[in-house]
Amino acid sequence: MTAMMVDVSGEIYALPLTNILEVVRTEPAHLKTIGSSSVLCVRNSILPLVDASDAFGVPRSRRTPGSFAVVLVCDQKRVGRSSAP
Repeated sequence: MTAMMVDVSGEIYALPLTNILEVVRTEPAHLKTIGSSSVLCVRNSILPLVDASDAFGVPRSRRTPGSFAVVLVCDQKRVGRSSAP
């Protein structure tokens, strides 16, 4: 399987290339909150934003802020996953 390696708070994870649509820089102007959910605005689309640290169970004491989001597709649904550079 071909994969893109990503750093999540000092831990390395592999994301399958078949699920990656793009990688975008998370500019503050593109990050919003709807209700209690974080979203990412990318080219006139609003995507749910999943914190990679939460998804991979990284302890809060070891978390670092991310500056990129990987836009993933799974079952024809898109989601942005933030991660450190």
